[in-house]
Amino acid sequence: MNPIRRTIKIFSDSQAALKALFSYRCNSKTVWNCQKALNNLSLRNHVTLVWIPGHSGQEGNEIADSLARKGAETTFIGPEPVLGISYNTAKMAVLNWSEGEILQYWQSLPDYSMNGVKDQFKEIVTFFSFATIKLDDF
Repeated sequence: MNPIRRTIKIFSDSQAALKALFSYRCNSKTVWNCQKALNNLSLRNHVTLVWIPGHSGQEGNEIADSLARKGAETTFIGPEPVLGISYNTAKMAVLNWSEGEILQYWQSLPDYSMNGVKDQFKEIVTFFSFATIKLDDF
């Protein structure tokens, strides 16, 4: 049962987390889920997110840091991946890798009897490799 008409303050020393929660663009399922939960909580409560400086001796923050360290030292139990990466990071990694593979292939081709055609086709093949890799479907 959700508390009704309460003042709820959530303190965080992570500026990155707070900025992600306040951002209009969301590239993370975790951030999206947090935004939804906070929005639902705020329907019947006054919810405030507050940034506090880390490692500043504030009792609650020091306890949270201690618990986080203990959690990091224990064996992870749950769904993989343990440290997920964003969709955009994965997409750029694949695109950069494919471009490198194509360029490496073209550089391995002999230049004789190509009469400059090799350089022209390198640009075309690179263009089509980016156009055909559509990670948006995943």
